[in-house]
Amino acid sequence: MPTAYLPAGLSSAGLALLLDAYDSALDVNGERWDFAVEISLLLRAGISGNALRWLICKGFAEHGVELLPRDGNAARRIRPVKWLKFEQKSRVVLSKAGAEFVRPLCRKSAADTCASLESAGISDRSPGTATSLVPVWDADRRILALRGEIILRLSRRAKNLVLIVQAFQDDHWPPRIDDPLPGVIGREAKSRLRGAIEKLNRKRLVKRIHF
Repeated sequence: MPTAYLPAGLSSAGLALLLDAYDSALDVNGERWDFAVEISLLLRAGISGNALRWLICKGFAEHGVELLPRDGNAARRIRPVKWLKFEQKSRVVLSKAGAEFVRPLCRKSAADTCASLESAGISDRSPGTATSLVPVWDADRRILALRGEIILRLSRRAKNLVLIVQAFQDDHWPPRIDDPLPGVIGREAKSRLRGAIEKLNRKRLVKRIHF
């Protein structure tokens, strides 16, 4: 469903969140609504309410409201709705057509980010190779890219995850690194590191890359 018009509020970070949720559900043969994205996360990622309404009206996205679990059941309960007024419990998912629409936009954003990094003197090219398979970590934007494709976006609150990626970058991406996380009294270091790595892998935008 091609369109010549794109709302100004369609942030690449917000679209990446929606596409990651769609692909994650697909990867585990799960229900899209089990991976629905919270409205608060989308707004913080820079996507506007009107841009979301546009996606819904175009059939690219669907709106639902999260309900309380029944009888202590931890499963998510989301009721799809037709209205365009969002609330705190609003959740959004992409349709199949929406994923097809969003994917090239995310790829273009990744390519633009890589070009911006290279123009700033940050490159994933290394001596002796035309194009290295070494990722590029932009600490200011908290974006990890590989050959023009964004692999990972981290928030300011993900301090342990940033420490791990930064340690790999500082050591020029060896096969393994020493534990870079500071010790915490009462917490076992190995389990803490394992939990951080699991979070890194859940946040990947490109599933073929694995920490």
